[in-house]
Amino acid sequence: MKSFILKVIAFFALVEITLRLIYSLIIGPDVLLFGTRFYSSAALSSEEVDFQENKADEGTHNVANHVNIQNGYSKYLPNQSRRDHDKQGNVFDVKINTQGFRGTDFSLVKGDNVYRIIAIGASPTFGYGDRDNETYPYYLEAVLNEKIVPDSIAKVEVYNMGIPHLSSANILALMEKEALKYQPDVILFYGGMTDTPIPNKPSNFELVSRRLILAKLFYLKWEDDQLHERREFLENYAERSTFFTSNLIRMNEVAQTNNIAFYYITQQSQSKSLTNSQLKEYTYKAERDLIRKRIRNQKVTSNELHFLIHSEIINAAVKVTDSAKINLIDGIQILDSMRNELTSWVHLTPKANHHLANEIANILCRNELSASCK
Repeated sequence: MKSFILKVIAFFALVEITLRLIYSLIIGPDVLLFGTRFYSSAALSSEEVDFQENKADEGTHNVANHVNIQNGYSKYLPNQSRRDHDKQGNVFDVKINTQGFRGTDFSLVKGDNVYRIIAIGASPTFGYGDRDNETYPYYLEAVLNEKIVPDSIAKVEVYNMGIPHLSSANILALMEKEALKYQPDVILFYGGMTDTPIPNKPSNFELVSRRLILAKLFYLKWEDDQLHERREFLENYAERSTFFTSNLIRMNEVAQTNNIAFYYITQQSQSKSLTNSQLKEYTYKAERDLIRKRIRNQKVTSNELHFLIHSEIINAAVKVTDSAKINLIDGIQILDSMRNELTSWVHLTPKANHHLANEIANILCRNELSASCK
């Protein structure tokens, strides 16, 4: 019996080692340290596994993991070349700059007559599945520089400080410690979905899954298959909404204190219950109403529960922007006619990113840049 137990242990140990080696090639060598204090919990998240469902070639999506742990948030280690792929499976490099963010290097020195915008958020701002020149911050910089009147502004700079998986509390900490030192004229925040997970006391299964990749994979599959009752929505949406709006209010206060224009952009998303063709027919509100009706009569999936909580977060955020005098851009309305351009819960195709950037540019030209745009 003892010999049998030892063989079983040896077998699972071999499987665990094999999985770590495989995922070190897929995500990066940091995975070898999974389950230790040296490893960031950002990797192998449910969002990471969700996105990998659509990839055609393994070893192509190591942008999910960022292990440069800071006080209240994490970012990337500097000067890296990461790998990503679009929904068709085409693989490309992602540039991480000297500051640990996406794109070309940022300059602490702000040039004469330069107008600087910083985009903060999670993976949709970072640009999951999009090349360096296909993210909404990249497009925004290009569009605005086309719109400004010659000699009114030397140039517009848009820095992409989006980091995958960060909650609004993490993003607030990043804004205070990273964004302010670059003296931005405008800060844009696009987000909401990363605040939808319900904070529960972890089960023994989940605790084990934080140490072993084999257990993690089983746990993520089990978690995704769980069905949820209306009670779980009613018990949690208010707390998650308050968490988000309190951080949103604080972001705006920090911006105002530093004479920075702050804008919140509502985030388009989906429940993954509709086909791509159905998404063309359903607006965000229509899908929300569909899932609301469903949860009254039956249990819903984890994705549907997150979507409902997301809708309540957005509703609360919109109300707060009015009462707290926060500038609001309705990203949901902007993208409602092209929801089939969502590649996952919240990530956008280059086409959708360009459309979002163009509409944001129009709003900034009417407001902050009214004297400088054509």
